[in-house]
Amino acid sequence: MKLTLLLLIAGLHVSAGGLGQEKLSLHFRKAEIASVLQAIEKQSNFRFLYNDQLNSIRKKISLELREASIRQALDHIFAGTLLTYQFMENKLIVVKEDRVKPPARDITGKVTDENGAPLSGVSVNIKGSNRGTATNEKGEYSINAEDAHVLSFTYVGYEPQEATVGSRATINITLISVAKSLENIVVIGYGQVRKRDLTGSVLSVKSEDIRKTPAVNALEALQGKLPGADIVRNSGSASSGVSITIRVTDPFGQITGH
Repeated sequence: MKLTLLLLIAGLHVSAGGLGQEKLSLHFRKAEIASVLQAIEKQSNFRFLYNDQLNSIRKKISLELREASIRQALDHIFAGTLLTYQFMENKLIVVKEDRVKPPARDITGKVTDENGAPLSGVSVNIKGSNRGTATNEKGEYSINAEDAHVLSFTYVGYEPQEATVGSRATINITLISVAKSLENIVVIGYGQVRKRDLTGSVLSVKSEDIRKTPAVNALEALQGKLPGADIVRNSGSASSGVSITIRVTDPFGQITGH
């Protein structure tokens, strides 16, 4: 009764057809590799030696094999991981991670603008190296890179972008034009900041409104259009200058200065 219950829990059946001819039937759903190896140990003469701190040993797998040899079983269990195995004496199997750096491979993709139009001549470089390529007339590129590499995409008139390769084989990029990104920039007297970073108030007047206003100059055309700013001609002469007074208020709306 206990043996039957153990087989149901472990999902494992082993049949012996002679020395070294053990066959395994494995049925697991989302079980850690370590648990699968432990179940094999309980139902066979094989023993495993491994570091239980290995990341791959905790990977969950689903497996269904019938009458498989131990080699066939391990090949399926370790597929897609860094784990390797080595047979020792007395049916001891050493399991370890092979951390050999994955080889470089061809990464392909397409670079387009915000409207989906392909961009030709975009520079595609591996960051920190002198290796690179450029997109063709269809906006397509191909470059040999490794998982840890970062691809840099640059093009005149567009904001540069970067992308980490990782496990991807295809990396498509959309570049945003500098003119588009400048919509979020406010030019101030001592530099420029993004609108979201500006703590003070910002007033703007469209050029169309200025053109519609009959005035001698652009400054006079702003009169009455900027709350908190008084624009007054210094004299009645058309050639006289214009003075601008800006009222400064505190957070409660009280005037604190000019």
